[in-house]
Amino acid sequence: MKRFGQAKPEFLAWAAQHDDEEVPGRSWATHQEWLSMLTSAVLKLDEDKSATDRARQVMDMVDELNHTPSII
Repeated sequence: MKRFGQAKPEFLAWAAQHDDEEVPGRSWATHQEWLSMLTSAVLKLDEDKSATDRARQVMDMVDELNHTPSII
């Protein structure tokens, strides 16, 4: 609060709609749909894991991408 102040009520109302699939615009569902259409690598960190486990997931993905032959 000291550093950034308080969030505007308009922003909080907008952010609260994120899980509502009925509201037009950005939502969890539209985000997941968009992610499913990407052809690039996507690393989802959506499980309850420790920071060490998450860092390991990131490093494993980086390692995997560095060793994946590119198709041109």
